[in-house]
Amino acid sequence: SAALVTIDAVDVVLGGSTILEGIEFELREGQSWAVLGGNGAGKSTFLKLLRGEVWPHPRSRGTRLYHFSGGPSESHIGAREQMPLVSPELQDTYVRRDWDVPVRDVVRSGFHDSVWVHQPLTDDEERHVDETLALVGLDDAGERSILDLSTGEARRAFLARAFAAARRVLLLDEFARGLDAASRARLLAAVSAVARSGTPVLMSTHRADDLVPEITHALVLERGRILHAGPREVVLREWEARRTPSPRAASRAAGPRVAPRVDVPEEPVFELENVDVL
Repeated sequence: SAALVTIDAVDVVLGGSTILEGIEFELREGQSWAVLGGNGAGKSTFLKLLRGEVWPHPRSRGTRLYHFSGGPSESHIGAREQMPLVSPELQDTYVRRDWDVPVRDVVRSGFHDSVWVHQPLTDDEERHVDETLALVGLDDAGERSILDLSTGEARRAFLARAFAAARRVLLLDEFARGLDAASRARLLAAVSAVARSGTPVLMSTHRADDLVPEITHALVLERGRILHAGPREVVLREWEARRTPSPRAASRAAGPRVAPRVDVPEEPVFELENVDVL
């Protein structure tokens, strides 16, 4: 299968701090990846590096090449349009700025990677909007405001926005974060439908149970470095083994046993009674 993005020996430095170091990665057609790691591991920055939102630091002398238009190119121009990034922060932006936009227009705006629809879509594009809304289970929500949707519904609307314009790769950053079990299940079912349609998906998460079955490969980030990368099941086994302490280590981490604390009633520091807060 053909390469889409190649990253070779790249460091990323932001604000004087090294966020990613020695990154070696190749994304090929037909591959969907899990990007695993704890908080602060560098997952979000890794996805932004892929998309062209952050640059390789000159000291690393590494390269990032895109293969979307024939021969390899270091230029990120056009890459962002081919690789939409969806995260809870995008949804938060609409809420924070009170962008009262119909769901259908949110999906339409994905064709031009903007907030607002600046020009009419073609008949084929409008049909694709209909198909995409149906794919994510929102075919009856097109005229509702994005602000009136539940968190899980809105997350699916932004998934539809990213997918509607037939992109080459879909990037999802901690996409299921903050959802209840039912909303999370519906969202991941929509992601599976997108992946089955042939669009490669890269999902960053710190939870293995967020991964859809269509994920073929995985990598583990820790402190900005890739520790493992390869076929999904192999990497997941290594990751889980690394995260699960041995009984002896768990016992040491628990520390010495101490006598249970006995709470002694204390005089209150202050009291409030019959107080109104306006």
